[in-house]
Amino acid sequence: MAWFRETYCAPGTAGTLCLVPIYPADAEYNETDWCLEFYQATNCTQIRNEAQIELEDMLMAFYTANLVWGILGIIIVSG
Repeated sequence: MAWFRETYCAPGTAGTLCLVPIYPADAEYNETDWCLEFYQATNCTQIRNEAQIELEDMLMAFYTANLVWGILGIIIVSG
């Protein structure tokens, strides 16, 4: 997980602001409270969400490429 945070979180936030835990929407103590308590900031959730979106995009491209290679492999083997 550390590699993913180093790669996709904003520079300098992988071991700090990007570590914000996910709290339920109805929790009394939320992500903003955590961010304020530990880092006196309010953008932890935004940093984490942006990193997750980038990772999701990369994984989608990776899975799609593997699917294409798999289909091509099946076509080559069956032909």
